[in-house]
Amino acid sequence: MDYYTIEGHCTAEEIIKKSQFIVNCFHVENEGKVEEILKSIQKEHYKATHNCYAYVLGREKETQKHNDDGEPSGTAGKPILESILHNGLTNILIIVTRYFGGIKLGAGGLVRAYSGTATLGINQSTHVKMQYSSLMEISCEYTNLGKIKDYLAKNQIKEEEAIYADKVRIHAYIPISDEEKIQQDLVELTNDQVGVCKMREEYVKQIISKN
Repeated sequence: MDYYTIEGHCTAEEIIKKSQFIVNCFHVENEGKVEEILKSIQKEHYKATHNCYAYVLGREKETQKHNDDGEPSGTAGKPILESILHNGLTNILIIVTRYFGGIKLGAGGLVRAYSGTATLGINQSTHVKMQYSSLMEISCEYTNLGKIKDYLAKNQIKEEEAIYADKVRIHAYIPISDEEKIQQDLVELTNDQVGVCKMREEYVKQIISKN
C-alpha cells in the first residue's frame, strides 16, 4: 500500500543541439490541479515551440496520460511517461517545454531528448515515500521508558510525541506490515509491562532523497 512520489515543484533545463528543453516537475493529487498547472506553464511559455507533458495519479498509478503537443506521435509525451513509470512514481506531473533551436533531432533524437530531460527533472526533485502506517499509543512505566525509546530509535520508528503522567504514553507511527511484530517485541522487551493501542491508520511521508 506504500507508494512513491515527489515533493513540491522542481525545474531544470538543458540545451540539446541548440534547442532549449525546460522541465517542470510537480506533485499533484488530482486532474483539476494538473489542468491548473498546465494552463499556467502554457501561459508562461506561450512562445515555446512545444509544451509536452505526462502525468500519473493514484496509489496504483491508475491514471496515466501524456501529450506530444505537436511533436511527432510517440516522441515526447510517451517518453516522459515512461521516465515517470521507470522511477516508480505517482501523483506527479512533468512538463517539458521546448524552444526549437533550428536543428531537427529526428524521431530517435526527440525520444532521447524528452526522456532525458524528464529524468533530469526527476533526479533533481525531492523524492518521498508515502508509507501506510498505524499511529500507536505505547504506554509504560518510567522504568521501561529507556528500553522502549532505544528500541524505537534502533528500528527507525517515528515518535510523534510523549505524554508524561502517572505512566508515559508514546505516540509513534508503525508500518502496517510490522505492526504485529513490533507489538510482540515490546511485550517481550518489557516482560509484558506495556500497553499498545492503535489510534488510527494513515499515510506518513518519509523523505528519501533531497536535492
